[in-house]
Amino acid sequence: MTAAVVIVGALTLLPAHGPAFTAPPTCILCGDRGLADFILNVLLFVPLGAALVYAGMRPRSAVILGGMFSTAIELAQVWIPGRDSSLGDVLSNTLGAALGVALLATAHTWLRPGPRAARWLAGGWTIAAALTAWATVLLVQPSYPPSVYYGQWTHDLGFLAWYRGRVLSAEIGSLPVPDGRAADAHALRARLQQDDPIVIQAIAGPPVTRLGELFGIMDDHRRGIVLVGPDGDDLVYRFRTRADVLRLDSPEIRARGLLRGLRPGDSLRVVVSRDDHDICLSANGRRACHLTPGPEEGWTLLVSGMVSQAHGPAWLVGALNAGWLILLALPIAYWGWRSVR
Repeated sequence: MTAAVVIVGALTLLPAHGPAFTAPPTCILCGDRGLADFILNVLLFVPLGAALVYAGMRPRSAVILGGMFSTAIELAQVWIPGRDSSLGDVLSNTLGAALGVALLATAHTWLRPGPRAARWLAGGWTIAAALTAWATVLLVQPSYPPSVYYGQWTHDLGFLAWYRGRVLSAEIGSLPVPDGRAADAHALRARLQQDDPIVIQAIAGPPVTRLGELFGIMDDHRRGIVLVGPDGDDLVYRFRTRADVLRLDSPEIRARGLLRGLRPGDSLRVVVSRDDHDICLSANGRRACHLTPGPEEGWTLLVSGMVSQAHGPAWLVGALNAGWLILLALPIAYWGWRSVR
């Protein structure tokens, strides 16, 4: 129980860094990634609820204490830099504690099921895992809203590093994209939906130590539509997805080392090309392909932004991909084994 309390405190009571966002106190799904945050807050309190019951507390008391602990955290966050408090956090945390209580109370039915129950559990989890994989592929597809579009050339956005290169021209499928309001947003959206290539001609600036914007498109609701930019030696491509519409997180397309050796003042030609099966990034002729997100990246719908902000190395991303697949497959293997014992 002590470990669960320490982990919750460390993840909720330390100052946070990132874009400033003040949630209305009564909001439930707060911010652009409100659903992702709600799910993470539920998962955060599951171990605490289970630990309280394991320590001998009655289930109802454990849920109430979980809710009280969450309320105390939300009140403390009022004075912690980078944190915001909301009713949604209390509700999701309390729900997480209740889920932990329920999991421990029913542990005998899913940890040591009989052969028939194990077959039902294995079958149910197989369906759930298949639906999760299918939903992941569906949610990482582009979603470009019908709104007014604005091109952005190396803007200082505040929440990203300011890349001080200089864009000479940008086009999507031969349609020029200005630094400012697009003359024909409908045509620009159509080019994006057709997966026409993005071509950027620029003069390289000094390297940045975190993600910066070389070229982007934002709409009149301040929603990010497309972003292409450097992050150290990496070239990163982001686009608005169906997951963004649901307030989940989105994977980023990262070509590691593609900008290595680029010096300030060098000419830079960046091309982003995509079709139904592949996404490729190129910089001055150097090319990286096979970057399309797959079912193994389902975790990115919850924590992609956190890993990106932490400059997650390739091994960490690979470990998270493997861990996600194990999470989907291991219960099937376990219950399948139990069903034939």
